[in-house]
Parts: sequence; structure tokens; C-alpha cells
Amino acid sequence: MAALGENIAQAIEDFDSIKAAIEAKGIEVGGTATSGYADKISQINSSGGDNGVLKVLINRSITSITIPEDITTIGSYAFANCTKLTSIDIPSNITLIDSNAFENCGISSIVIPTTVLKTGTYAFNKSLKLTQARVLGATALGWMLFAGCKNLTTVYLSKDISGLNQMKYYSPFLNCTALEFITLEQGFNANYLNLSDSTKYSVDTLTAVLDALADRTGVSAYTLILGSANLAKLTDSQKAIATDKNWILA
Repeated sequence: MAALGENIAQAIEDFDSIKAAIEAKGIEVGGTATSGYADKISQINSSGGDNGVLKVLINRSITSITIPEDITTIGSYAFANCTKLTSIDIPSNITLIDSNAFENCGISSIVIPTTVLKTGTYAFNKSLKLTQARVLGATALGWMLFAGCKNLTTVYLSKDISGLNQMKYYSPFLNCTALEFITLEQGFNANYLNLSDSTKYSVDTLTAVLDALADRTGVSAYTLILGSANLAKLTDSQKAIATDKNWILA
């Protein structure tokens, strides 16, 4: 197993021996960075054997990381509690960002590339410094993807996003009360997008969202959840932008 990453504590030179020492204490290499023992280690990255999963055992001092090309999955809790990690580039080799991978992380913006086919639940949960997110490609969003990101103001969503059908109650933007600018790619065609947790959208933003919805005339209606406070901002003619395309506004 190769040691991947940078900033391993200076006193640690042999990855295999320190990994064995960690595991001897019953701590998996991967998982959360909550152990007091883990706080003594600057960073250890592992591909998790041959399955291409990035699991990171770190303390809170990490400020940057380059994800290796042989990694395809960012594992659960991989960067949880990395409050000093201010930015990260997710490369095109990543296809899955697993549950809670960036929980309580210090990143201020994120671009989820087209190659990411799926995100786990709570992947960016309570990342309070996150202000901008771009979700591209055929990404199946995990439940409550950005839950508790209370400073998230700006989001872009690709038209190819799927997996929202059960998100009436499990919105990817749960408690994102600062969300102000939401941009949908033209032809957006995902059911049950829930934007109701914020009431800071302008009328221009809301009408642009309605304009971007795919025309579902002649097929089953889809639902867009804006919430009563946001719906109250719109005139009947503005609401008709969506309803005329066979969308239900809730």
C-alpha cells in the first residue's frame, strides 16, 4: 500500500510502520479525524488497498492536498473536521464523493465535476465557510448534501442532475438559509428540487429558475419546491412560466 499525500509529520518516514502502529491501537486508517491519537499525525493518505478509495487520517492542521490519479472515491468522513483546508480541486478521476466526506470542512467553494456520478448523504454537512458550489454533470445528489451550510449563498446545478425524487423532505439545501443565488442550467429536468429553506432569492433569481426548467408538456408533471414565502414574491404570470411547462410549484 502506498503512502499518498504530503505533510506527513517529520518524525514519520516509514508509512507502513506508522500505519501498523495506528491499526494496532484499533484505529482504522480512514474514517473520522476525531481520535486524540490521530491529532498527533499530520496526514496519512491511503488508497485503501486496490479499491481506489481515498481515506484520510489527519488532524486539523491540513491546509492543502492533491488527490492522486488512481483514486476514484473520496471515502466517508475523509476530510471531516478539516477546518483549515480552504480549497480543494476534485479531479476527473473521482466518480463518488461518499457520505460526510467534507463535513465541517473549511473549504469556501467547491466544484463537483461531471465525472462524479454520485454523492453520499451529508457530504458537505455543516461546512460553515462554504459560500459557493457548482454541481456539474450527471450527479445523483445525496440526501442533505449541503445541509447546515448556513453561509452558502451561490449554487449552480447542471440540468443532468438526478436523484431528487425523495428529497421533498431530505433537501440537499436543508438549513441553507443564506442561499441567495441559484442558477439552473437551461433544460433542468429533476423532480422535487427543494429550495424552500432560504427566502433570500430575488424575484429575478426565482424567475430565472423557472425559465430554466425543462418543458414537460405531454409527460408527467415534476415538482419544484420554493416554499410559500418565495411563491408569494411571484405574480400569477411569473408562476405560469413553470406551470405552462407542466411543473407543479409548491
